[in-house]
Amino acid sequence: MEYTVIYNGQSYDIPNYSIKISEKLEEIELLNRGNQKFRDKCKKMYDFIGEILTKQVANDLIGRFEESDPNIINIIYLEIVKSYNKPLMDYNEAEVEKKINSDELGKVLELVKALPQIKELKETKK
Repeated sequence: MEYTVIYNGQSYDIPNYSIKISEKLEEIELLNRGNQKFRDKCKKMYDFIGEILTKQVANDLIGRFEESDPNIINIIYLEIVKSYNKPLMDYNEAEVEKKINSDELGKVLELVKALPQIKELKETKK
């Protein structure tokens, strides 16, 4: 599977998803939910971006950490997460679509369409 991040109209291929990467993402998420300093949270994401996109690309996009915009760090990090989550999201969307298109749903829709006719029949029998 290929993974790509798009930022400012530029496309960047990123490494294949792995247990090692998922553990790093989990570590960042746990840090972000904790009581750590904002700077520490940003630094962890910044370092991760450097590992995934390469330090040179990260430096070109974000700049040196001390002068970087925390919003850019967060946006690029979230784009990486989104790229790694895409196959699972696509799978889930396909499963939902299958359920929507299933015969069972068709039967329910037919029943819903028939409700006004059933109501009319009840009213005429009164």
